[in-house]
Amino acid sequence: MHSATRMLLALLVALSVTACATPGAVRLSDQVYSLPALPGYDASHADDPYRPSAEQPAPVVTVAAEASTDAQPKPQQGRLTILVMGVDARETWSQGPPRTDAMMLISADLGTHTAVVLSIPRDLWVPIPGYGQERINVAYRVAELDKPGSGPAKACETVSAYLNVPIDRYAVLNFRAVREAIDALGGLEIEVPYEILDTQYPTDDNRYMTVHFLPGRQTMSGEQVLEYMRTRHGNSDFDRMRRQQQVLLALKSRVSQPDFLAKLPQLLRLARDSVNTNVSVSEMIALADAFRSVTPQAITFAVIDEKLAYPWVTVTGADVLLPNQSGIESLVTSLGLRQPAEEANLAQGLHIRLYASSAQDPGFAVATQALTDAGYDVWQGGIRDNPVGHTIVLDYSGGDQGQRLARALGLDSMQVLPSPRPPNLPADVVADILLAPPKPAQ
Repeated sequence: MHSATRMLLALLVALSVTACATPGAVRLSDQVYSLPALPGYDASHADDPYRPSAEQPAPVVTVAAEASTDAQPKPQQGRLTILVMGVDARETWSQGPPRTDAMMLISADLGTHTAVVLSIPRDLWVPIPGYGQERINVAYRVAELDKPGSGPAKACETVSAYLNVPIDRYAVLNFRAVREAIDALGGLEIEVPYEILDTQYPTDDNRYMTVHFLPGRQTMSGEQVLEYMRTRHGNSDFDRMRRQQQVLLALKSRVSQPDFLAKLPQLLRLARDSVNTNVSVSEMIALADAFRSVTPQAITFAVIDEKLAYPWVTVTGADVLLPNQSGIESLVTSLGLRQPAEEANLAQGLHIRLYASSAQDPGFAVATQALTDAGYDVWQGGIRDNPVGHTIVLDYSGGDQGQRLARALGLDSMQVLPSPRPPNLPADVVADILLAPPKPAQ
């Protein structure tokens, strides 16, 4: 099979899987999480300071030669999990490789003919292995800066480590090709649910323009579809993800029409230059065969949305989304992407420094017992001032140990603060816990 055909199949299979999720088939977590505000919380959500210019050519996202998958991990028990990423590789960039502008995890069970599609917000604040805490969409970029071509693998490693879900393959799509493909199809019919007005939409020549969509059904050009998918001023990034999913549904409907075959040669040329994936030909054929006649009820469509991530400002002033780790873990487990692990097994051999706010802190013994029951070795840290007013966990693990500690103590996930590891701290100490000052007697 020609590599361009393989690339187009990769795109269309991803669209086919997501498009099966009609509104009636959407199954989201019904649990609502309400968190107290912490110092530094800010509801504003500014755009990324990542702007195009004419100074440096963009990295070209191209189709690799037919890759051998012999050295790659094989999907287990008939399940194939693919991280689909959208990048904006424009004509020129001033700051190197792009970030991933969209991330979607597609996990297909070829035996049961069921699939899960999970959309991941690009500003989610997570650990990037080897780089520290950052937005999840930065993983691709920082790896490409260090070693061109390593971005997809680092993005997969980051998402896999954070969600604790094995990822078998990746597909990287260039948004520029989406625009050209939609134009080749003669446009796309989109039902705009509400008026959208964005006076600060960034253009390719490093300026701003106004984007305005009125509610109702309309046929959009490729450029308009991109604007519709990517604008987020005036609403949230979660709304932007939902619009991207809506476009996938509309695109799947369009390519199902009879005149699509006549447009296939032009689309093949676009796919050759704009899709990069390590999904093999045999895996694509297996996916297409498994989901040819799948029912919408066989697809679970989910989003890490505003119930599971909250606007927050980092100490450096970056606007990010702080994840509700326990809520995300519950969602991922409920979707069947992983099995819940035994918490005590994950805590074996790890140490916690527990600090009281006073010598007569009644909560110290209670917290010590809870942490010991969870499998941790508790060290008495002594007395330490806690000006925040409630218990906080300073998480040095670079992973999810802080959230596990929060669950053991019955804390909210926003009481966990990912923190730089102090100098000379033993490697098996994963966190400091500062207990809340005792409440004054009534």
